[in-house]
Amino acid sequence: MGARNRTSKPAVYHCVPRDDEPHFVLLGRDPHAYQAVLMWANIREQAIRDGLYPESDMGQVTAARQQAMVMKGYCEAQQARPAK
Repeated sequence: MGARNRTSKPAVYHCVPRDDEPHFVLLGRDPHAYQAVLMWANIREQAIRDGLYPESDMGQVTAARQQAMVMKGYCEAQQARPAK
């Protein structure tokens, strides 16, 4: 999670897929991306409450929710820009 910025430190929960692991990237300019991240966070939090994941994963849930709000703000700012 986080922005692609080579001058900043990597995000704490930045995940790198294994060579053969399927993955999907959501971009901040997608108006539905932040909602998908929030949905994931809600599902994971419930799974933690149900004992399927350790309590220590709540940090990742919190980081995902924070990133979702950053994505939402970015998308709204992009939509407010005049078209070229």
